Amino acid sequence: MSMAYDDDEEVLQVFEEETMERLADIEGGLLELERSQGRVDGERVHAIFRSAHSIKAGAGLLKMHDIQELAHKAENILQRIRNGEVAPDGELVTVLLEAFDSVNDLLRVYRHGGNKPQIQDRLAALERYL
Repeated sequence: MSMAYDDDEEVLQVFEEETMERLADIEGGLLELERSQGRVDGERVHAIFRSAHSIKAGAGLLKMHDIQELAHKAENILQRIRNGEVAPDGELVTVLLEAFDSVNDLLRVYRHGGNKPQIQDRLAALERYL
């Protein structure tokens, strides 16, 4: 199978492992943010932001542009939350969680093959908050 990224199995494995850990951290952080009912914990948002940034950077290096684009838009929304420009209500948290679910799905396809999920709806949902 021909892919657009560097076909170094070890690099891909490390990226997958690190990304899976970051996705778990992001999910937990977003759910806690939602439970906080409008009280934004700046440290928590910053930790989620850093994880999204790391995923974006790694995906960019590996030429996984769809993952990079999802993570970049999510990162920009997290910056807006951090700046107090948007509130992390249930709807926004759901949009972010769905975007990171798509990152997970895409990562699985890059590593193990299969059909790539369509992400246009996810990107459009993120755009509403930018």
